[in-house]
Amino acid sequence: MKEWPKADEIRWAQWRARERKALEEGKIATNTRIEGKSKLVDYQAWLLREKNGFSDLSPEAIRDLFPPEVSIKSQILPLSFQKIGDLLFPKTNDPDNRKKRAADARNRVESEFGRGSLKRRK
Repeated sequence: MKEWPKADEIRWAQWRARERKALEEGKIATNTRIEGKSKLVDYQAWLLREKNGFSDLSPEAIRDLFPPEVSIKSQILPLSFQKIGDLLFPKTNDPDNRKKRAADARNRVESEFGRGSLKRRK
């Protein structure tokens, strides 16, 4: 699988996150064809681990990718898996479990790019 430029990967993940959020909010039909196999939280976690995950977005556009209780500032990226887990999985009691969930979420998106332990088989 040919590697994408990092900026293209970031835009692709941002688009998938917007798409999943619109689907969850009922703004697009559930039978709409969407690409990517991961969930909204997976794309959110992946973007939070990217240094330039939001560099091309306004603060409002960044806020639109996350629930209202999640506050993100693009200048502090990348976040640690622990911080991502705390932000995206707050209902999970065990801090180590939140950290693992964040790492697993990122790994699912990495697999879509043919990287990570879940990478697609040829």
